[in-house]
Amino acid sequence: MKFHCILSVKNEGDIIRELLDHLLTWADGVYILDTGSTDETWDIVQDFATQDSRIVPFMRKSILFNNPIRGWLFNAFRDRMSDGDWVVRTDADEFYDVESPRQFVANRLAPHETRVELQWYYFRLTQDEVDDWEGGRETMDDRKRSIRERRRFFMISEASEWRMFRYRRSIRWPSYRSQPWNAGYVAQARIPISHYPHRDPEQMKSRIALRQLMKQYIPGYSGQHWSQEDWRQEVVKVVRDGQGSFMAQLQPNELSCSVNAADLRIYENIPGTPLPPLTSTNHLEPKKTRFLKRVLHSTCVGLIDQFCEGFNDDFQPQSIPELG
Repeated sequence: MKFHCILSVKNEGDIIRELLDHLLTWADGVYILDTGSTDETWDIVQDFATQDSRIVPFMRKSILFNNPIRGWLFNAFRDRMSDGDWVVRTDADEFYDVESPRQFVANRLAPHETRVELQWYYFRLTQDEVDDWEGGRETMDDRKRSIRERRRFFMISEASEWRMFRYRRSIRWPSYRSQPWNAGYVAQARIPISHYPHRDPEQMKSRIALRQLMKQYIPGYSGQHWSQEDWRQEVVKVVRDGQGSFMAQLQPNELSCSVNAADLRIYENIPGTPLPPLTSTNHLEPKKTRFLKRVLHSTCVGLIDQFCEGFNDDFQPQSIPELG
């Protein structure tokens, strides 16, 4: 059983080394598409590839990123996969700090569970950290330190997205879908992920600029977490409540879809201490639906695959101008 990562990157120079080092502790292959980095990201990827054959650069091309792009990357390398392997949708700002996918499959999954959703520990940039940056107490040189040391406060997100599915030779992932047809029977347990989308003010400014550019090429797009025009909208102020716990004070125009507005508790991750265990099951469908899907995936999903549309070999991503 092997673990194959599909990874799309763009301007992740501040974190890509740490990510690749992390992935190489458990992955058998990391297939990387760079959608037009203008920093050192692609050079770092190429350097890693010369040192470890598990890092496989696909291409660097200034293109519009959308979820079906992952299907393009998957189909480019599926000939390296075998029945029973796992395909991991990997993001440049996510780390498996509680259990690696390899450990998770061994310890938490039943044999019939073939698709895994995530559980986010959503690390936030705090006002105190912004003050340190603007006061010169944290600088660009601090990027040499681990992001998992520099960003300490996190919220728990109830948002659910798929992160892994078990490969089968018949599975099909067309160029217009964000995931394959019949991607798998959803596991009850969700894999914990430490998520670092907000790493420092300069990175957040770059993130906002990129998303503002991309919105021009997505007609009618209104996604909340891409609507910010000021990176400070995502900064949180940490305060103590009367019982010694931390609470997050959000900006009045906080738009992040990954924040559970009903729960503003924020937690401090102290180095050397484990992250709290999470047991959310809000990603599960009703029992009757789950039973029917379990029967389908254990009996005839391979036959159903034959009637699903496959990848269009003529697929071409949409080109966009490079950021300056």
